[in-house]
Amino acid sequence: MRSIRFKSIETFGDGSIGIQVSTPVGTVRIDEGVTTHGSVGTTLVKGVNMELPAQAFSVKSDGVVDELVVGGDLVGRQV
Repeated sequence: MRSIRFKSIETFGDGSIGIQVSTPVGTVRIDEGVTTHGSVGTTLVKGVNMELPAQAFSVKSDGVVDELVVGGDLVGRQV
């Protein structure tokens, strides 16, 4: 993917992730911000349930982001 753009992202739930990058991408642009509300929870990853924390932004080992532009905040609210 060359570029992707969002106005804003907000997630609610334990183990929820606002943006997760697992492959190389060019520019990720969020005009306002990313907010995640949650704590550690069960998340399905490639067909396997795993315990993961809620995060606003995550880059996996095979992921690369050339440019990240955020017009607001990246917020992880632990609840």
